[in-house]
Amino acid sequence: MSDAGPFRPNRTAWIVVLAAIAFIYLFQAPYFGRLNNPNENVRVYTTRAMVEFGTFAIDDVIDDWGYVNDKAAFNGHLYSAKAPAASFLAVPGYWAHSRINYALGREATQQEVTLVCRLTSTIPILLLFLFAFARFSDRVMTDPAIRMLSVVAVALGSTMLTYGGMFLSHALTAGALFSAYMLIYRQREAPKAFLPALLIGLCVGLAPALEYPGGVGGAFIGLYAIYRAPHRARFMLWSALGAAVPVALILWVHLDCFGSPFEFPHSHLEDPDQALHHVDGFFGMDHISPVALHGSLFSPSNGLFWFAPWTMVPVVGLVFALQFKRLREPAFVTGGMLVLYVLFVGMVHNWRGGWTAGPRYIVPVIPFLGWYLLVFLAELRRTGMGTVLLLTSFGLLTASMFTCGIAAAMFPHYPPGIENPTFELSAYLMRRDYAPYTVLSALGITGAVSLVPVALAHCIALVTPFTIAVNRENVERVAACLIAVAIGSAFLLVQSVPRTRNTEFLWETRALLADVWEPVDAAGRAMDRGGQFPSDVKYGRASAAELRRLAATAARMGMGETATDLYAEAAEAE
Repeated sequence: MSDAGPFRPNRTAWIVVLAAIAFIYLFQAPYFGRLNNPNENVRVYTTRAMVEFGTFAIDDVIDDWGYVNDKAAFNGHLYSAKAPAASFLAVPGYWAHSRINYALGREATQQEVTLVCRLTSTIPILLLFLFAFARFSDRVMTDPAIRMLSVVAVALGSTMLTYGGMFLSHALTAGALFSAYMLIYRQREAPKAFLPALLIGLCVGLAPALEYPGGVGGAFIGLYAIYRAPHRARFMLWSALGAAVPVALILWVHLDCFGSPFEFPHSHLEDPDQALHHVDGFFGMDHISPVALHGSLFSPSNGLFWFAPWTMVPVVGLVFALQFKRLREPAFVTGGMLVLYVLFVGMVHNWRGGWTAGPRYIVPVIPFLGWYLLVFLAELRRTGMGTVLLLTSFGLLTASMFTCGIAAAMFPHYPPGIENPTFELSAYLMRRDYAPYTVLSALGITGAVSLVPVALAHCIALVTPFTIAVNRENVERVAACLIAVAIGSAFLLVQSVPRTRNTEFLWETRALLADVWEPVDAAGRAMDRGGQFPSDVKYGRASAAELRRLAATAARMGMGETATDLYAEAAEAE
């Protein structure tokens, strides 16, 4: 590690970047109660059941708040079908909040409880991890521009942002696994110390406790840690003690809820459609599906390389490990994690995982890709290729921050069937003055203008490391800026091409979003009243029944003139 300290060079720039990241995570708070997102809600239900009713069963919460999916049924009771650790992490914050409400004689809404769970568990824990990631990056190099680039890529240009701002476990699982990797480095400096080994075991065991598929990465990192340990017997003893805590938590919850510590909730899913996805193997793993691989990596609707295109640089960089000795071990860890999770997502039946903004089962790989991006650029920085790769990374990061940023800020629940949700849903709605809850909502400021502070924070987080990276003559700065902007713009231009051919389904989805949008007073302000439906669907190429369905959709969206025109066309078509 540098003697100057991890943040001393360009300390002000580091403060600006980390503050911008924290601001974005804390400022935006999208919530759509009528959508009833089960992935988040069932965890909130469990936290409330533990605090208020002293049980893991969510029956009483369902009686109060209503139906939620992603639950298991056993012995006449309903339980969450999710791994338990995330719900436990929110217990202290929600307990304190509930005691305050009790003293004030008020009852919290479901939205308020959800925000409390986010702000007292998921978001602060993730911000602490990102700060640790930034400090850890100093172990490779002291160049602040490349270090900031990797931190911003992980924090704001990836699906860590789309899932980290909600009460979910995907980003926390990624943080737990990479924290174990960071502690392995610490162990090298103090090979006989018990605390790093204990914490490595805790992080590895915490991954499946947060999210059952986290066991895939946990097993790999655990084996890697044993391989790297200088005193393996001692390490295995202390790490086993650390892992015993989260593993015991899983076994206890399973025993209490399903009668056996080894009985998983997926064997008792209440929803028969969900149960079909888990008939085969662990978590529904069967044979490798090319559709799942393409959809999770390359598809504009959900692919990793579309939502976070900067990840293509470290993936391509894995092949350079054969030429550079210092890249081999990071490449082994990063490549191993990537292969394992790609194979996992390619083998599960429900590979998409419902309404998602990017592949949620591959989120644990993101910090490892960010780390390898750092070591890859550090190794090649003195070559001509290093400059090209650095500018390419900044350009692709620009596109990544737009794609992931607009999803996280607007609507992080893209439904299957929409082939280009970034532009066909989020950008479309933003142009029409739709915007979700933010901190400004409490001040009565709604609509797209309420997201301006988020956009500015994104720009600051990106521009700060870029200006440091091109701290040269003016001509070179301008050229570097133009190259990076051209790369990012070209990728966004390719992304912006409309891709959903089922136009009727697209409009019905937009109508659904208009129906469930919150805050309600911000929805539909600038919706055009006519000419919204494509002419090839509206005139001459649709049946009377299709035209009537489109008319009903237009009416629900408040587009009276368009609805009238479509009903008239339907009457003429009969």
